[in-house]
Amino acid sequence: MIDWNLLEKWDVIFGIVGGIVFVINAIYYLPKLVATIARQFRSSYIEGEWNGYYFTFAEGKSKLTLEKWIIKKGFRENLVVNVQTIPAGTLSYKGEVQLQRDNLVVKLKAQEYPIETFTIFKSPVPGNDNIIIGLWLGLDFNGEVTAGPGVLSRTSLSEQDLHRLLFDKIQYDSYLKTIRLV
Repeated sequence: MIDWNLLEKWDVIFGIVGGIVFVINAIYYLPKLVATIARQFRSSYIEGEWNGYYFTFAEGKSKLTLEKWIIKKGFRENLVVNVQTIPAGTLSYKGEVQLQRDNLVVKLKAQEYPIETFTIFKSPVPGNDNIIIGLWLGLDFNGEVTAGPGVLSRTSLSEQDLHRLLFDKIQYDSYLKTIRLV
């Protein structure tokens, strides 16, 4: 025979425990949910369309590659980026942009190949973010590990403009083969 009074006591205990778990989860996740929703209404000065330029190697020679970057708000990540190499159809990347110690850290994954690249850009000043310079690490067109300078610009730049710009912003030690942004 079933003791209904005993079952009612367990129902109350399970109800209390379930209520406590619900309240704890609500307290823990509510601020994250509010922050995610608030982020959707706040725009970043990094968002928008950028022209991407980077130097890499193709068949043993240094080569300038052009890209079109579109940075926008993501749902889980703060910012996401879609990159299309120019001419269109060569390579496309998807990734995320994070702000770390006043620098933009970009992690990209190629859509056509199992390749990832990482770039760190000096963080632009809000409102004065027309050109940002960084260093990237990935694989070149021959599949060799390669690193070099990268530039994002709101406007088109010539190769001569890029060389002049990078000459002032990149420090290179030819003996030790290291480079850094200055």
